[in-house]
This record gives sequence, structure tokens and C-alpha cells, in this order.
Amino acid sequence: MRNTNRYHQLDLDFHTTLAELHGNSEMVRTLQQMRDKMYRLSRRLHRIHPERLSLNAQQHRAIVDAIR
Repeated sequence: MRNTNRYHQLDLDFHTTLAELHGNSEMVRTLQQMRDKMYRLSRRLHRIHPERLSLNAQQHRAIVDAIR
């Protein structure tokens, strides 16, 4: 199994940055409060469905492209 710690940190950073860019301080605060739970859930999901890692990366890329 791959070490996905870096992926999960980048994923949380991605969503936090989007919330910050849109001035959504409540979402930023919620993401920070839920950080550990989201990390555990995401790790579990990707352990069961490792193919989701590349799909999620593609979805994030599409979001960035749409924002541009």
C-alpha cells in the first residue's frame, strides 16, 4: 500500500485554500476542526478504493481549471 499521508495533507490544503479564497471563514474553521476526522475517513476510503486517488486528483484538476 502506498503512503498517502502527503496526498491527504494536500487535499485538505486544497479545500481550505478554496474556502479562504472565497472568504468563507466558517468553512475554513470547520475544515480545521474536522481535520483529523476527515483524514481518517479519507485514509479508510482510499485504503478500500485506491483507484479513487487518481479520480480525486482529476476532479481537483477540473475544479482548478474551472476557476481559471
